[in-house]
Amino acid sequence: MDKQYYYLDGREQKGPFTLEQIKEVSLDPETLIWSEDLVNWIAIKDVPELRESIIKFPPFTPIIDNSEFQEIDSTHENSNPSKTIYGEKNVKFWITLKLVLFVFFIFIFIVFSTYVYISLKKDVLKKDALNKIESVFEGKSIVLDAKYTGGVQGDFEDTEYKGEKVEFEGEGVFRYSNEPWWKEGGIYTIFKCSNGGFTIKEITRDNGINALSFRAKNEESFCLVTKQSTDMGYLQPKTTYIEPTYETLPWEVPPMGQKNMFHAGYKISNYRAPVQKCYDDALEFLTNGDKSGAYSQGKFISITNFPYISNQYYYIDLEESSITNLNPIPYRYAGNIYTDKWRVYFSKVTESYKLKLNEKVINVELFSILGISFILILIILFATFITPSLF
Repeated sequence: MDKQYYYLDGREQKGPFTLEQIKEVSLDPETLIWSEDLVNWIAIKDVPELRESIIKFPPFTPIIDNSEFQEIDSTHENSNPSKTIYGEKNVKFWITLKLVLFVFFIFIFIVFSTYVYISLKKDVLKKDALNKIESVFEGKSIVLDAKYTGGVQGDFEDTEYKGEKVEFEGEGVFRYSNEPWWKEGGIYTIFKCSNGGFTIKEITRDNGINALSFRAKNEESFCLVTKQSTDMGYLQPKTTYIEPTYETLPWEVPPMGQKNMFHAGYKISNYRAPVQKCYDDALEFLTNGDKSGAYSQGKFISITNFPYISNQYYYIDLEESSITNLNPIPYRYAGNIYTDKWRVYFSKVTESYKLKLNEKVINVELFSILGISFILILIILFATFITPSLF
């Protein structure tokens, strides 16, 4: 009986075959085979009588680089260029190099695309922030509005001022004296307000040079002024003393060096406008009396919320050098509205704001996009080149 052979095709056993039959089957040299005289399955290349049936595969195809020529001898005009042949290691090197360059250019493209995306988004969001700002100004450079906080309440206090002249030093806003503020203002009676009054908010688009801080400004800088009514004072006393008059009638002969008194001196009460009317008139002057056209009724809430204008990239921020009070007099009396009869004082807070770019948010978004892109590249490379080699 002829010798019987079996071989494995994957996990499937095939056979039996005679020697002649199995020689006719084209088998790989590593194909496992078994026969009666073998203890275990062995590769077909290790069976002497079956070596002739092994398929002969050609060697690895070389890559020939014709771009470089080796000059053998300059005296031989007909010398042929030499050819550099790269083996398997060189092929792997070039494949790896191309892969690295591909990843590098993809990453550069992503960085450039992200930069363009962020730049375009900055432009869009800046326009959005400027539109929100413009909705407050509505084409004006200055906008103001007021809020009435209720009827004024407080107490009266008479000062020691008697109408004497006060000497000042300096000029303009830098004029000062060593006298109390109420004496400088010619105040006979102070009304110390404890509740009520008015609040005025004024927002200015600062486009020039701030002469007080000597800082250059631009169209993205703003000045917010808040005026809060405080105390008031009367510029006339409660009463005025009328000096006595003297007159000598023809039929009267007074003692030598004397005159007859026509009437004795007396006091008359001076009219003082009610406190509430003084505050109302001051508010009227600061709003409807404004000749610049800045008064915009109904804008108080918009001006109050102006420092909170923001979006994803831009926000209104208070500058560190913001000025709070410009007057050398106490904060409570930073300014006043007055007539020849009274003065209404107000506190004043001036704050400088600027539209700023939120660099932190932009950096977080930028690195997030780049990080996600880099991870996706790694996943694609792993799925394309590494995963197949595991199976």
